[in-house]
Amino acid sequence: MGLRNTSGSFAGDALASTSKAMPLIQKNQDLRADFGKRLRTLRLQKEMSQKELASKLGLQPAQLNKYESGLNAPPLEKIIELAEIFDVTVDFLVTGDQAAPRPLHHLRLWDRFRAVQELTHEDQESVIKVLDALIAQSQAALHVRERAQGERRARRR
Repeated sequence: MGLRNTSGSFAGDALASTSKAMPLIQKNQDLRADFGKRLRTLRLQKEMSQKELASKLGLQPAQLNKYESGLNAPPLEKIIELAEIFDVTVDFLVTGDQAAPRPLHHLRLWDRFRAVQELTHEDQESVIKVLDALIAQSQAALHVRERAQGERRARRR
């Protein structure tokens, strides 16, 4: 599976455009913290533990925790692996830039969206309301999981 950057080209171009930002993320605590937050959010959205993700990356969970907390930034090779695992662009992971939409890979979903375009305006609005409700429910569940993890962490201290 090829990795696309925001321009739609494959991993070689992603390396070229992102490599300029890498020294900044290594040196800038705010950029590392933002990267860590994005990484943690993506991991929780996939309902993965740090141990599971660390294993996929060939890392110790403690190292992944340093990435998520903003203490360290991963090398570019690991960022590329993370982008592939989470199906996001390297640019998004490093900068948070969502300028280019991610391609829709789920073919059944793509077919449904095309079919929705053929519905009446009223029916399209109904579909949008249902989707909005599902997304809100998913985000609320993520927030509850994050809060529970924070409470567990606080109890351990």
